[in-house]
Amino acid sequence: MTTSHTGTKLHAETSTAPSTALHGDLDSHLRPDLHLDPYYGVRTTLDAGPPADARLFTAADAVVWWWPVPTGRYRDDELALLDDAERARAARMKSAIARAEFVTCRAAVKRALSQALDVPADGISLGRMPCPGCGSAEHGPPAVRRPATTWRYSVAHSAGIGLLALSPFPVGVDVERRRTLDVAGFDDPVLTSTERRALYALPEGEVRTSAFLRCWTRKEAVLKAVGIGVATELTALETGAGDPADSGVTCIDTTPIGFPGSWRTIDLAVPDGWVASIALPGDTDRPPTVRRL
Repeated sequence: MTTSHTGTKLHAETSTAPSTALHGDLDSHLRPDLHLDPYYGVRTTLDAGPPADARLFTAADAVVWWWPVPTGRYRDDELALLDDAERARAARMKSAIARAEFVTCRAAVKRALSQALDVPADGISLGRMPCPGCGSAEHGPPAVRRPATTWRYSVAHSAGIGLLALSPFPVGVDVERRRTLDVAGFDDPVLTSTERRALYALPEGEVRTSAFLRCWTRKEAVLKAVGIGVATELTALETGAGDPADSGVTCIDTTPIGFPGSWRTIDLAVPDGWVASIALPGDTDRPPTVRRL
């Protein structure tokens, strides 16, 4: 029988959450004290391991898995997939909810990567690469440490759902829960003048909020794909969200933030209640595959 936990069995020590300037979950800007991003591990070098199965990308430029995230609970078999460092990190989290989310999502990432890389989930080790902006090992993009692979991945979570995007190209993914939101409280630091005009031309309420969340997740996904996170001016990125011609697929230029390049963003088909986007290099042209884990 598989046992469920609320996280109380792990000893809770004082933990310092990553800077919200580097991790862009929208709720962390509303309540920074609620934000704990569990997905970046320690910087590592690649170990030798079995080759990945390239057939995964014969028809798509990326594969996205999503999974439900129960609030405040995790299972024994999920905890068993974490290594010693990951368990220690979970134990340092003061919030039982954040601790359970970390365990659940870390295990889900390893299970999805197990399917893709054709290795046991408990044989996967996760780390990160240096930040492409400053070279720091403290906030670089995530990477698979073992088995050896050049594939890139990105992880996102928001109130009840987790996502993993895997690609042979740089990739970023983001998800936000649909909820009542005062868009006016975010328009200055987030929206370009074009986006602001488009959004405020929409009816107040769900329609406008959904357009704003599409704007946010597209920007966040692009910045994750670049590898810097939300550590730049969001108003420098134009997403087309809210425009009547918005098809859900846009091209975003990152030259204004000092990283010359073009990125293709695609709104993902996730369950009702969430908005999600993926970012891939602008010269990719095949839609991602979306799967439930």
